[in-house]
Amino acid sequence: MDIDIKKLPFSVWWQISKINGTWATVAFKRWTQTVDASILQAMNLEEWEAVADTLNYSFEWACKQFKVHRNKQKEG
Repeated sequence: MDIDIKKLPFSVWWQISKINGTWATVAFKRWTQTVDASILQAMNLEEWEAVADTLNYSFEWACKQFKVHRNKQKEG
């Protein structure tokens, strides 16, 4: 079974990264550099909030990410 890492949600990426002892912020940066833009654009606010909670970031950060990536979807 082949797994396309560009299609993995952050929650799965983070679980794999934890096993490897990677910091959450490093895992997030690597994920955003690897994942298809369509995955980021399709995320809803609750999913961004879960990422923010994992990274100990604010709800405002989650809202900003949601808006930025939603706008990219509308532009594309």
